[in-house]
Amino acid sequence: MKSFSILSIILTLFLVGISSAQTSGSIVVWGSNSHGECDVPEPNEDFIAVSAGNGYNLGLKADSTIVAWGYNDNGQCSVPESNEDFVAIAAGYIHSLALRADGSIEAWGYNYWGQCNIPEPNQDFVAIAAGNNHSLGVKADGSIVTWGWNIEGACDVPEPNSGFIAAAGGSFHSLGLKEDGSIVAWGLNHHGQCDIPLPNSDFVAVSAGRFHSMALRFNGIVDCWGSNFTGESDVPEFSGIITSISAGRYYNLALIDGGMVDVWGDWDYGTPSPNSNFIAIDAGTNHCLAIVGYRPMIVRVQSDELVRERDSFLPEWIELWLFDEPRVPFHDIVRSVPSSTN
Repeated sequence: MKSFSILSIILTLFLVGISSAQTSGSIVVWGSNSHGECDVPEPNEDFIAVSAGNGYNLGLKADSTIVAWGYNDNGQCSVPESNEDFVAIAAGYIHSLALRADGSIEAWGYNYWGQCNIPEPNQDFVAIAAGNNHSLGVKADGSIVTWGWNIEGACDVPEPNSGFIAAAGGSFHSLGLKEDGSIVAWGLNHHGQCDIPLPNSDFVAVSAGRFHSMALRFNGIVDCWGSNFTGESDVPEFSGIITSISAGRYYNLALIDGGMVDVWGDWDYGTPSPNSNFIAIDAGTNHCLAIVGYRPMIVRVQSDELVRERDSFLPEWIELWLFDEPRVPFHDIVRSVPSSTN
């Protein structure tokens, strides 16, 4: 079996210096606040993942529950009552997805195009992504399942539908990241958003905007392609290595090693102050999210193994499982279990 030697596994966590204006595990939001999307509900703490939609947000807490706020005209912020055991979240335009620890997906919000109707069997999913009006799920066997509005073929995954570890959904196109570091794109391509830059290799993350795409390479280089109406595909020079990316409507957000964020394209809201100590990001239609607190270190894993790290500031063990078969994305299967020691 092929190991994940191409990818770096983000495992070890440590606490960085937090200013008096920041709380570890809290969310910072900036940009448009027309629907209250910048007003994080209290207590603003213990968040481990964020996802931004059109005027609303999802936040995943360390206890595996979801908090949602902002625009809720179609119930996209109405988290299911069984709000527990979630390990991943994805906000579409006005619909929401969440992955449970048992590999099943929950969906809620706008469903005119069936974007909330998860295909059966609803099991064995290891990653999720939400486009404008379509949804994607990566299975443990490396295949991608799509559902929702199939305009311009956004739901037509090219063959061979195998070897995928992550996906991203744009307005009318989709991206899939393979375990060999290559990208597959399908759907609307009027602006070249499906024309992957060469060499198509060594990618570790993908994200899709309205008519553009972006990807992060193993060496920290960012590639953007597709529409460039407002400079969204003009990658700036950064002050450090990029560790995370997210594509907004006509702009992009990047996390720089050291905890700073940078934004470019159609964006008039600058960066947050203080611009430091961030560990996770996501870009919405017209607003951005970032989590403050624990900064990841990169550990190279050459073969399958169970890695356990204990952080003195976290009450639980965080365990990551890496498998060859089924192949599980290096960043998606994360479970917290009670520790047996203090």
